[in-house]
Amino acid sequence: MRIPATRVLILAFCAAACGPRDAGSGAERAERAERADSAIAGADSAVVVRELTLGDRGCYLQVEAGGVRREEIGAMELCERADLVGRTVRLGRAPGAVPAMSCQGDPECAQSDTVMLVHRVDVVP
Repeated sequence: MRIPATRVLILAFCAAACGPRDAGSGAERAERAERADSAIAGADSAVVVRELTLGDRGCYLQVEAGGVRREEIGAMELCERADLVGRTVRLGRAPGAVPAMSCQGDPECAQSDTVMLVHRVDVVP
């Protein structure tokens, strides 16, 4: 079987680009992963609360940072904090149980999912 030269070049390029790299020590990899997780979740950054909406699984917080909006899920009681809307805050998260998606809003459903819930909101002075 003969492989056209174009395919050989593509395969060689992919192997070089996608091949193993020196990723550093385990501690360096863990530190990079932690920084990436923090950046994605916005764990260390202040956000502005734009909206609070009570849902079937928790309180949905619409937050904004750097002109980008995202949604976070928090403990139900956070939706009682209308004073947070428009305020700059830092969010505290922890694993928590919420009704499972498969429950589809049924309050009698006993199934749950574990997610990272916003459980603390600290107003930034």
